[in-house]
Amino acid sequence: MAKFTNYSLEFDQVGTDYIDCGQDSSILRTGPFTFSMWLHKQDAWLAWQSIMGADSYNAGTAPAEDTGWLLWLFSGNTNLYFGKPNGAFNNAVNYPVTSLPSGWFYLTVTYDGTANGEMFVNGVSVNSAQICDPALPIAYDPSIRFFIGGRNNNAGGPPVATPVFGGGMSDIAMWDTVLDQPTIASLYNSGKPNDLSLAASYTTGGGTDSTSNLCAWWRMDEATFDGTDWTILDKSSNSNDGTSSSMGIEARVGNAPDSINNGVTVDMEEADRIAP
Repeated sequence: MAKFTNYSLEFDQVGTDYIDCGQDSSILRTGPFTFSMWLHKQDAWLAWQSIMGADSYNAGTAPAEDTGWLLWLFSGNTNLYFGKPNGAFNNAVNYPVTSLPSGWFYLTVTYDGTANGEMFVNGVSVNSAQICDPALPIAYDPSIRFFIGGRNNNAGGPPVATPVFGGGMSDIAMWDTVLDQPTIASLYNSGKPNDLSLAASYTTGGGTDSTSNLCAWWRMDEATFDGTDWTILDKSSNSNDGTSSSMGIEARVGNAPDSINNGVTVDMEEADRIAP
């Protein structure tokens, strides 16, 4: 049987790899949301790394202290965090990196629209916490953009050279609601990515059909390369396509959750296809 997902994008922590998904309100959400992705770790996942999000890197000064959110790893600490990195670390959900599964795993975070976040690994809740002051819920500076693999610089716009993410990502998605645990477990699907446009993908494990709540879905399988940059199509109805930076043709690899050793062509066009 054909696998649903066969490819991923590899991010090089040494370089400046990231994907810019823009600043549309459908992804810069102030209300409840759920975010999920398939990740795999590089060997050294113990340094400051920005995995994805939309906050302003501004050394903890206003307005960044109360702006946006980020999923990140902190230098000198062995935890994965979701919340506001410019605030105290008790303003984040965290989970030990050493407890993460080896190889590919399914990471999900939720925000209830007021103050509280929760983190799930492979469909199981691993921690929850207040991630912001209820009087100062998640909001966004006008300059902020949504980045995968990087973080907004002090003034908004392209990420600073560091910190950027090192590792693989595939099938990144966002919903405009808090998905419950049975729904998240259904999407995990025993480690097999599935079609987020189908109700059965949400309900097989006893979850709730949330197809109408899907507000972003970046599929690495359908990314295209123009010789300089990758375009990662948003398969939701919002069309927030992502554009890569500093990621060459070699960034897409034939390694994905539940699917490895897939071939990747180089310098081949449609005319090169061999008919069956």
